[in-house]
Amino acid sequence: MQPILAIILSIAGIFALLVAGNRRNGERYQQWWSPPAAVLLLLYVLYEYHSSRPEILDSLRQVGYLDYAELVVSLLAIILFALAKMGINAASGRFGAPPADNVVQSVPRFSIAYKLDKEKKVTLRKEWIFVRLYLDYFIWFALGVFLLTLMWAILRATTADLPPLPSMSALSLLIVLETYWYLYHPRLEQPDANPAAAVAPAQTPTDYYNLWEEYQRVWFDKLLLAWHYKSPAPELIAPANVQITEARNLLNAGYQLSVNDYHIIERLSAYDDLLIDDGMSDNVAPILFSVLLRRLMDGENILVLTAKRCYNNSAYHQRVVRWIDDCFYRLTANRDFWRVQLFSKTEDVQPLSRIIVTSADDILEKNITAHQWFSSLRTVLFLNGDEIFTESLAANNILLETLRDRYPNIQSVVLSDYREALQSSVARNLSVKSDLKEVRLRPAPPLKSFVLIWKLEGDTLFQHKVLAGHIEKHLGAEAVLALLARRERLTPLRMAGQEQLPYYEYLEELDNNQTALLTEPVAARTLKDKGVNEVQCDEAAFLMPIANEYVLFARDNDHNLPIAHRRWEAYSRQNVMVHLVCPPYLLRDYFIDNLEYFSRTPLYALSSKMMISRLKRHALY
Repeated sequence: MQPILAIILSIAGIFALLVAGNRRNGERYQQWWSPPAAVLLLLYVLYEYHSSRPEILDSLRQVGYLDYAELVVSLLAIILFALAKMGINAASGRFGAPPADNVVQSVPRFSIAYKLDKEKKVTLRKEWIFVRLYLDYFIWFALGVFLLTLMWAILRATTADLPPLPSMSALSLLIVLETYWYLYHPRLEQPDANPAAAVAPAQTPTDYYNLWEEYQRVWFDKLLLAWHYKSPAPELIAPANVQITEARNLLNAGYQLSVNDYHIIERLSAYDDLLIDDGMSDNVAPILFSVLLRRLMDGENILVLTAKRCYNNSAYHQRVVRWIDDCFYRLTANRDFWRVQLFSKTEDVQPLSRIIVTSADDILEKNITAHQWFSSLRTVLFLNGDEIFTESLAANNILLETLRDRYPNIQSVVLSDYREALQSSVARNLSVKSDLKEVRLRPAPPLKSFVLIWKLEGDTLFQHKVLAGHIEKHLGAEAVLALLARRERLTPLRMAGQEQLPYYEYLEELDNNQTALLTEPVAARTLKDKGVNEVQCDEAAFLMPIANEYVLFARDNDHNLPIAHRRWEAYSRQNVMVHLVCPPYLLRDYFIDNLEYFSRTPLYALSSKMMISRLKRHALY
């Protein structure tokens, strides 16, 4: 019993020495030498132990520690390492006064994980953020292995006749600890959300007023309403007490969290079924993927469902995959670590895939819910829930019932634009047995808004005001309206709500007919590039990125002008010009006359819901 007690006390003392020997938090970039030194120590001890094994065993037999030979040798080597570490860091200022704020910092040449940022402060490189995050979890695995080998050695030496087990894991744990301490730094490099933006900064002016007035003069016969206004800056209410690791990681990385954001993290961490209303992708992505990242590290799989059938060359699904990769990149600075598979009816599930993007129809058609991959499935993410419930409600309902029968602990997370009775619809549609948690994010309007609302019908087309001669093809409204913004070199220009329109053909046809442009208001020589290059449109509109300034050209597809206005202007934080093209419908003029009121208290569409009849059949209403 005495050797066991001595070993346990030695382990506690060695750990205290290692912790005490660290430099202050924020200065550990100076101890760059400790991880490679720990690796060299491991190699040296292994070599010396196996080359001088008889002598070492004789020495340990004399003092009564023969049964713990490898463990004792490892601990003696780590004691020497800990004393050397404490001495080196003490000699270089570990116990002195902290450096003043005005002292210019420098990063040692071999401290490859760190750099100086624009403020000349030492920051952890974005390439190493994921390594640090991974070590937060891997360190517990290494500790578990060490404790297992320790217990095995104790059992083998005392009671059980067990085979020998290598006990050098203490040195492996030392490498993990030293690497973790070296990378533990409060300042992290922020990855660029859009690297292209850093190369070509936006030329957008801060005031669209003159252009806003010109639009009214050119297409006066199509104008329904012109409106510009300012909105107060949104007030962020931060959570009072942040205890969840994922939330603290986001705060350390520079993200700002509201009470609703923290509530989402709480519900996700508790594996509650969750409905997130009006959560634009850029706002909700860091919150959602910080939790999904931990689940992937824990060995869980994630299923991402869309309304549309999946095909290999589908631009819609490729956009979803890029969004997932970008979300992980922003958190970890690593884009390809987790394998994302586009699954269609022509493919089989790849066992190495950790995330599958597909539709319920594809899974049901292949009948693969019994595949081994699904045994590790804990999270099902529904992208654009209102689209799913409109286009493929029955298939998703059947799939969720099947999955919950086989794997009852599955969590469903729905991202959706808000609709009336949405919470009860989701609970029914997705077979949620417990109370469904709902969080509504309510995106804020930009600080300055310039709104132009156009009618689609009329005796003339939009193109007649800018093109000479007779153009047989109809060029739509949004592509033509974008000409004035293109002339002014405004960026970014985006179309939205174009899912049912051949927007690319409109832009392409305009490019082919540039010579027919009138000198006023837009001449061909005033256009810098082709429209297909200057005007962007997301195949998956709900994944459109948020920007500080936008010029947006959107179609009122749902025949609900206030909802379209609220939805699209919120994709800009500071300054936006929104063009809304409205087809004729019954309530359009009523909405126009009362737009300010309905923008504050809009009328939401009803959500689709599965209804069970007396015959136990499913009907959609």
